Formats: sequence, structure tokens, C-alpha cells
Amino acid sequence: MSPTAFDQHPPDGLFPIPVKLQHATLASAAQNSERLRREARQPPGCPSRHHALGRRQPQGSVRHEPQGGSQICCHAMMMMYRADHPGGAPDDRRTGANVSLPVASPRRATLAAFVSSGMLAVVWVARMPAIRDSLGLSPSEIGLVLLATALGSIASIAFVGRLAVAFGSDAVLRRSLPLMALSAVVLGFSTTYPMLLASAAVTGAFLGMTDVTMNSQASLIERRSGVRVLAGMHAGWSFGSAMGAGLAALTAALGAGVSTTMMIAALLVGMVWALTQGAYIHDGTQPDQAGERRVGRIRLPQAIFVIGMIMTLAFLIEGAVAGWSTLYLHDQFGVAAWLAAVGYLTYELAMVTGRLVGDRARRRWGDRRSAVVGSLLASVGLALVLVAPASSLAVLGLIVVGLGQSVVVPIAFAAAGVLAPDVAAAAIARVGGFGYAGMLAGPAAFGVVAQATSMRAGFLALLALAVFLVFAVRRGVKTPDELARA
Repeated sequence: MSPTAFDQHPPDGLFPIPVKLQHATLASAAQNSERLRREARQPPGCPSRHHALGRRQPQGSVRHEPQGGSQICCHAMMMMYRADHPGGAPDDRRTGANVSLPVASPRRATLAAFVSSGMLAVVWVARMPAIRDSLGLSPSEIGLVLLATALGSIASIAFVGRLAVAFGSDAVLRRSLPLMALSAVVLGFSTTYPMLLASAAVTGAFLGMTDVTMNSQASLIERRSGVRVLAGMHAGWSFGSAMGAGLAALTAALGAGVSTTMMIAALLVGMVWALTQGAYIHDGTQPDQAGERRVGRIRLPQAIFVIGMIMTLAFLIEGAVAGWSTLYLHDQFGVAAWLAAVGYLTYELAMVTGRLVGDRARRRWGDRRSAVVGSLLASVGLALVLVAPASSLAVLGLIVVGLGQSVVVPIAFAAAGVLAPDVAAAAIARVGGFGYAGMLAGPAAFGVVAQATSMRAGFLALLALAVFLVFAVRRGVKTPDELARA
């Protein structure tokens, strides 16, 4: 029924409403609805909330107009609000955000990515005995499978930084993590050695892409919020690797095959990914600049190469200790194989503990001082391993090494993001590549030294590198004042 007809023939028992009043009421309702939508887009505490809604402010207070200094303040608050709520308001499409709000914060979503990556990286390696028996692999063939994983990671790191700069680390991470889970499932179903090699290389490639982009997300959270989180994120990776090892042990004890183990792991990762992937923070090209996207050569500051050297040394020491500490305890002190494994476990637990408290140390003392102290602790621990007359003191030395080394890598990732904030993903990819190279070279170089002389000489070489790492950290990690002057 038209408004005119309604006015002329109102329903029985209803007081007739003039047409003009009806139109005014509808216009007022539409205006209030628009104001409510504007309120939803304003961050809590923004002065323009009152202005937009026409609310009367307390008597004696200053009226805030959305201009001048108040506008700048409100704009800054809006940026902070959107950093914590990357999905934006329900109807905010200016940044291409999802219409639905995420169920997790960016920090929790990134931590979930670290945990998931750690689990997928370890779970299939922990089932290697079953893979070896099912395919009849020799030790050299197993070594080639592990090498294929590492080479796949290094190959992907060579280009993922440019992809993340062009399209956003969030977009790359949103795809690389589920693809890593899928490739791990294919690895679990491998029935031939070539298939195993290929799937291991592909899994390694997605592992490298996930590694770079999740560290980019953590670095972005630090830069936007000012809260130190990277050490805790790496502790999450260690926790995830422990979950992967536990899942592998449980399924093996129950007599399940490798394919079942990998399907369970992928299902867990997939569920976590589905709940958290909407909370990643966008840091790439904006949708209205899509025509300007390009994946080209990116120039990084020279200081990035110093951070890369720090990463190489840190990962080289970590990889060598992980690969040879058990053999050193067994051969040098004659302890049982299981006790030697426990000694290595204490090193890993010390690493996790150091990362759990590492962010608190960074907040209190700063990144440079924390990294220097960590490198010094690693040097002291390696010296103790060298001079220890008994296995108990050698294990104590490994614990000190783990505590010291735990903070160096997260701080190096954070430093790379701070040095090149506009292309942080490319900077993190570059230093990550240095780190992977060190991880590969460490155990092999230690083996060459041990073969030529002794394992004690190998730990002496690691001690020399740890001392050099102290000086590299002092030069490479910048203080806030140095960054402000740069």
C-alpha cells in the first residue's frame, strides 16, 4: 500500500499518520543507521565517536571536531585498532579485509602457524624408521631425502621474499601452510623412492615459504605493537616439533602406518589454519595498487648482510650441537646411548626455556644486550663442554649453550625486519637463507674437523665461532637510538 493510500485509508484502530511525518521518520532511521555503521568503524575511545553520533559531551569538556590534531590522533588510533583487528569493521572493504571477523588475534594466529610448522617439519622425520623399512632405504638414501628437504627450503626462500613483498606475507602464509600439510600427506603415501624424494623436496619448499612468512608476520606484530613476541613464537615452533615427535611415537606404538600419522597431522593443522588464517595482518600491496604489483629485484641495506652472518653462525652452531652432542657424550665419556640422548634432550629443553623468557629479557634489556649476553652464554657453555672432566658437567655446558643460543635467532629475525620495514619479508627471507645454509654446513663441517682430528677439536672450532658471534651481534643488532639516527 502506498504512503498516500495509507494516509487516506488507515487500518482500523490505527491513528492516521501524516505522510510528511512518515517520510521524516524513515529518513531519521536511515540517518541513525548510517551513524551506527560509522561508529562500528571507529576505534574505542576515538573522540569522533561522539561527533559522529551527535552525542552530547559532558559539560565543560572541549568539543572534538574531526579535523586538525584530533583528526590525526583519531587516525592513529584507527591504525592501531585495525592492527589488532585485521578483519576491520564488518562493512570495511577499503583495505580488502575479510567481511567476517577472525576468531583469533594476529598474535595467536601467528603462534598457531609456528606450532603447526614445527609439527609438520618433525612428524615425518620421527617416522623415518618406518619409512626406511617400508621402502628398504640405505643410510645414504635417507641422507639424500633429508638433503632434498633442505634444498627445497633454500630454493623457495630465494623467491618467497619478493612474493611476500608484492602480495603480502599474509597471502603467502595463508597458502603455504595448508599446501605444506598436503605435501606431507603425499610424502606419507610415498610407495617409491623417487616419489619420496620429490615429496620431501616439495614439503621442504613449503616449509621454507611458511618459515619466512610467519617470521614476517611476527616481525610485523612487533613493529606495530611494540611488544616483543618473536622469541615466544620460536618457542611455539619447538613446542610444535615436540607435538610432532609425540604424535609419531603414539601412532607408531599403536601400529599405525606413516600415511595415517601424516593424515592426522595434516587434519590437525588444517583445522587450526581454518580457525586462524583470517587474522593474519596484511603487509603487501593494497588492492587499489594492484596494477603496480611486481615481483622484481629488491635492494636491501648492507646491514642485512651482517644480520645474515649472525644467522649463519647461530644456525651453524645450533646444527652442529644438535647433530654431534649425543655422539660426543657417548664416545668421549662412555655413557649409554639413552643417557646421551637425554643429554641432548636437556639442550633442547634449555633452548625452549630460553625462548619462553627471551621476550621478557628483550623488553627489559633491549635486543642488542640480550643477544650479546646470549652469545656470551653460548661461548661459556661450549668452553664448559670442552674442559668438562665428566659427562654431568658436559651436559651442564650443553644446557648453558641452549639457553644462550635460544634468543639469538629470534632477535636476528626481528633486526632484519626493523632494518628494512618496507620490504621486511624480503629481508627476513635473505637472512633466513643464510641461516639454512649454516644449518646445512654446521654438521658437515663439524664432521670434517672430527674426522681429521677429533670431536673435541670440533667443539673447539664451535667455541671460536661463538666468540666471533659476540662481536658480530654487537655490530649488527642496532639500538633504537642508532635506528633513529640512521
